[in-house]
Amino acid sequence: MHCTNCGQKYPPGANNCPYCGAPVAQAPLPPVYPPAPVGMPPPPYMAMAPALPKSSGVAIASLILGILGISLAILAVILGLTLGVGLLGQLADGPDLSLEEISRLAEDPSFQAESLGIQISLLGGMLAALLGFILGIVGIAREGGRPTQSGKTVSIFGLIVSALPLLCCCSFVAIAFLLQ
Repeated sequence: MHCTNCGQKYPPGANNCPYCGAPVAQAPLPPVYPPAPVGMPPPPYMAMAPALPKSSGVAIASLILGILGISLAILAVILGLTLGVGLLGQLADGPDLSLEEISRLAEDPSFQAESLGIQISLLGGMLAALLGFILGIVGIAREGGRPTQSGKTVSIFGLIVSALPLLCCCSFVAIAFLLQ
């Protein structure tokens, strides 16, 4: 090291320059940490763990598809109720409907459109719920390998939300087959 006042070389650890007596600046020593014990992970000051992501895309997709399945199941119920109320109103107007009048009613474009809307809503709700259910299972399985902050919770919630419309849609279809 060299003195900043006279430029002469001075021995390490000296407080003053031996030639001019000027105080010398001491370089700060790096902190010395004890080595980690054998078989133990390094202390937190040596290695910082990366922050976990908040949630996985699979878990969020499961939740969104479950909500979509519920929405489509509710739409099917609303369409079914409006169609049923319309049919009851027509039956109340003419209590003695003949087979020809019933077939005319079945061929009515508005009746067919509402019936098709119910079928599409049920099918869409079942598919969305089934896909949400599968993605919920995949999200839970993925949490074992790459954990996230809330991925398992969101996956479980998506699984439950997807199971509700799936059960409702399946029961609607079962009732429809039983009524035929």
